[in-house]
Amino acid sequence: MRTDLLPTAPPGPDAPAGPARRGRPGRLALVAGVPAVWVVLALAHPRVEADAIYEGLRDRVGLWLGIHLAQLALATGLGVALWLAVRHQPGPAATLTRLAVPVYLVFWAAFDAVAGVASGLALHHASSLTGAERDGAASTAEYLLDNRVSGDLSAVWFVGQVALVVAVLGVAFTLRRVGAPRSVWGAAVVGVLVSMHAGPPAAVGLAALGFALWRAERRGLLR
Repeated sequence: MRTDLLPTAPPGPDAPAGPARRGRPGRLALVAGVPAVWVVLALAHPRVEADAIYEGLRDRVGLWLGIHLAQLALATGLGVALWLAVRHQPGPAATLTRLAVPVYLVFWAAFDAVAGVASGLALHHASSLTGAERDGAASTAEYLLDNRVSGDLSAVWFVGQVALVVAVLGVAFTLRRVGAPRSVWGAAVVGVLVSMHAGPPAAVGLAALGFALWRAERRGLLR
């Protein structure tokens, strides 16, 4: 016996996710997991004055080094997530993201390796010394953190952060172009706060960006 089925309307934006709308598990884990881990590290990141780094971190050198080593891996994951979001998308916004992501990764790695990892190693060495030798190692750590070439608020830092802001905004405007709800592409705009990389503002930016990328992947907006 033949049964005719009435055609059904396509699912609306709030329809339950089907096989084509659930997103790819690996991509979902990437876009949700990397920001979630980085939120924790951003909130745990020690805040110290550059001219008092030894006094502020001598009891937290392990935490400082662990966070900055982890950030190298997390930045790579974030760059991959941003790149994948626009990989097959046309338009100037997507193109800007594809151009900005490699710049961000190179300059972020240079900044974090010097201002984070190298300064932490100098602090670790200082903690094993006394007298003038300890003061010299502590001074080296302060210089690595605060130098104008690749330290905090340096030329290398500036290029990397501008590239990150451009990449995130490119994803936000690409999401808007493909019809994402305002809550999704607007959250991606808030994601520019990730450029601060530490503290509550960075945590807000990471959470917002992770939400935007996760929702976009769940909705199948960026294929």
